[in-house]
Amino acid sequence: MNGVVKYKNMTQYKALVFDLDGTATATKFESLPSSAIIEAVQKAKEKVFVSVATGRQYAGALRIINTLNITNPSIFYGGSQIVKPLTNEVLWKQEIPVDTVKKILDIGKNYPYKFIFSGSYERFLPTERKATSSESIIYIMDVEKENIQAILSELNKIELIAANKTNSWKDGCQDIHITHRDATKKNAMHHLLEILGVNKQEVIVIGDSSNDLPLFENGGLKVAMGNGTPDIKAKADFITLDLQHDGLAYAIEKFILNS
Repeated sequence: MNGVVKYKNMTQYKALVFDLDGTATATKFESLPSSAIIEAVQKAKEKVFVSVATGRQYAGALRIINTLNITNPSIFYGGSQIVKPLTNEVLWKQEIPVDTVKKILDIGKNYPYKFIFSGSYERFLPTERKATSSESIIYIMDVEKENIQAILSELNKIELIAANKTNSWKDGCQDIHITHRDATKKNAMHHLLEILGVNKQEVIVIGDSSNDLPLFENGGLKVAMGNGTPDIKAKADFITLDLQHDGLAYAIEKFILNS
């Protein structure tokens, strides 16, 4: 396995927050966690709060949430909403205003990539849709890697938003997740910790991709997956095994179950 990068001894942890795609399950819409991960999460729930923080829409994550039996409030839509799974209650949200949605669509018209708006799985070209309402998250799908930086540079000129690249369900491509600038995983984590009544230093956060870097900013112990991107590994306190070898389960065993 990959070893400790910047290991630090911490006080007893009270919460675990982890990403889904690339961390708990393969980056495919229909994928589910392994039996080892399911078992480790169930054991962790007996000792700490367990929540997820994902770029997925709530409906798109629900099958995984139910498989893992996650009942604590969790972060969805890339940091735009905190939802309580048992009741489907939205406890906090921050949306992109409609005039900013229009600016994002205008940038997308210069490229051949399809978009998805929050609350839907319909893919459309920006030339086919007008901005008519605010959005929790906007996805730009299956972007070829040679165009990622150019699109991000244009999006970063829009004052009110945060845009992060992440793994795509299509091999050889990446997706871009766009949220309100106050709706990153970092800001959502701040609100989630208030809801759970837990301090930042008492939380283990686990992720694999660039869009998990904001999550790391509000975590006590930062764990990167062995299959993680170089930038998230560079920020990690510990690098666990990769997804194929149940790295999430390994981290849970090491820092929660055996602590």
